[in-house]
Amino acid sequence: MITMGNQDLEEMFIYKDEAIAEAIILAKANSPSKIEICDETYEVVDKRKY
Repeated sequence: MITMGNQDLEEMFIYKDEAIAEAIILAKANSPSKIEICDETYEVVDKRKY
């Protein structure tokens, strides 16, 4: 799932790799941005800044 800040935008993906790739594209287009990658329990496992 991808969400952007407090906006209502939310996209669902079947595969984690697809979601990360799309998040990177959105983050680079809206720089400065950060991506927080979470596991199934919504715990942050990785953070990236663009």
